[in-house]
Amino acid sequence: MTLVILNILVWLGPFFLSLRKGNVNTLHPQFIVPFFMVYFIINSYIQDQTNWMAEGQRAIIVGVVQLLPGLNPINFSFKKALVICLFSGIFFHLGSRIFNKPIYNSLNESIFLNKKKIINGNKKIIILSAITISSVAWLPNYFIPNSDFGTSWTFSLALSILFIPVAMFGISIFVFFITLFIAIFVAYFIITSKAAFAFIFIPMIFYFIFFHLNILKFFLFKRYLKNFIIFFFILSIFVTSFFIGNKYGKLEIRSFFRRDYSFEIFAILVESKDLELINYEKSWIMNEVLQTLPSIIYEKKKTLEHINPAKRVALELFPQEAIGERKDTYWNRHLLFAGYYDFGVFGSLISAFFYGLFFSFFWKFTKEKVEKYNAKWPILVYLPLPSFGAYFLANGGYAYSLINTSVASMILYIIFFSSRFRIN
Repeated sequence: MTLVILNILVWLGPFFLSLRKGNVNTLHPQFIVPFFMVYFIINSYIQDQTNWMAEGQRAIIVGVVQLLPGLNPINFSFKKALVICLFSGIFFHLGSRIFNKPIYNSLNESIFLNKKKIINGNKKIIILSAITISSVAWLPNYFIPNSDFGTSWTFSLALSILFIPVAMFGISIFVFFITLFIAIFVAYFIITSKAAFAFIFIPMIFYFIFFHLNILKFFLFKRYLKNFIIFFFILSIFVTSFFIGNKYGKLEIRSFFRRDYSFEIFAILVESKDLELINYEKSWIMNEVLQTLPSIIYEKKKTLEHINPAKRVALELFPQEAIGERKDTYWNRHLLFAGYYDFGVFGSLISAFFYGLFFSFFWKFTKEKVEKYNAKWPILVYLPLPSFGAYFLANGGYAYSLINTSVASMILYIIFFSSRFRIN
């Protein structure tokens, strides 16, 4: 319990300090990745203590899969993994400060950025572009089913539709509801992912909190109270959808949390490596990088010469599962997994630093574009990274995160870039 609390304080400590004036900076690098890292740890810890998901004897994964000989699920310890995560959090924060001020010294970012209009161009062409793209971008995924579980361009196009409603909220409420309806349709009937509905509302929640919510003032001023009511309404729709899906649809609430076991995968790697139970034949970092390349460029993806890292997890950490009933399962990794696999503790620390650097660069780049165009739309183009990409990077999925985030941001950029055109 002590190590869990220390991880919360290290990863989210700067964010907690930033709350002293009530502003919640959900788009800053020192919130987005630390939030998911802490969530993964807490999710496994609660399951380990309560078994509320009705899984095996230990946590989410450890007591369910057949571990390598020498690893006893009953006596399995998360301590080493928690210690490595703890120190990696420090390195992540060091990297995140290269291009930006610490989050606790960035209290006025939302106030400054909120003074800008969303767009200064032609809103009619933006509306036309948003509705058109929302209506057709899902068609390739429907008629050309992808086989690479998310790395196909058809899936990426369909997924990008889920980020259009939040971009339309400040443009036209009517268009917002049109694109929201299309996004919900695509999420349930085209993408058919249990988490797809979350991809629609999490960007809205992050965006609204950043610009319109002050946790110290919403009871004192009518303007903040109104914002709180709107936020609570959006959050209520989000939460209600899960319970409705749980009772009447295919969504089972526990399965939504059951998928977030990546901390345990990292802990299994740490213990396996410590006991010298695995053989290192290929670099995991290189394996993840090559997975981002399309098969038309890297033809080994079409053959057994390249193994999808999401399947390689089972082959190396619990091989019995790779040939059993879970042989077709794609497994999450962890933010620190690849670095630790290749270079041990040093690899985890350095990779955490570069992840912080990566997110810090794009947040600075986004703010510079806001200044350049004197408009807020670059933030909406950036939004898929903190609300979607950060989650899957924290799960260790380079390809899934980078490809799908890039396509979603590109689609949003095209929509806003269209404002430069005129309709006679």
